[in-house]
Amino acid sequence: MSSTQNATTRTVSASEAKSRFGSILAWATKNNNEVVIRVYGEPKGVVMSYEEYEKVQELREQERKRKIWEELEALRRKISARFVDVPEEERYRLAGMSESVITDLIEEDSKLMKKHEGTD
Repeated sequence: MSSTQNATTRTVSASEAKSRFGSILAWATKNNNEVVIRVYGEPKGVVMSYEEYEKVQELREQERKRKIWEELEALRRKISARFVDVPEEERYRLAGMSESVITDLIEEDSKLMKKHEGTD
């Protein structure tokens, strides 16, 4: 296997990957690293250990959640701007929430705002 990326990442041609798949997979698993598969010199795929794959999946999930949180936060700011003259408790009542839920949400909102103010 040739090395064309970092010190341990390997790169192989598609034909080499086809003929030596077992040893390539064993190398990726043993070294906990990737093997890039090239077709006509262009990277087209990657073989990696399942452990590394799980890490990639976790990062994707974290990014997906981060994007959703950003979208929800943007929506919350947009809605809050429209109801700036309506007290916070009344906004929750308009949404049809019970008093106990309203109290809990206001407490959580306050905590989140303090947390965000401390990191800005």
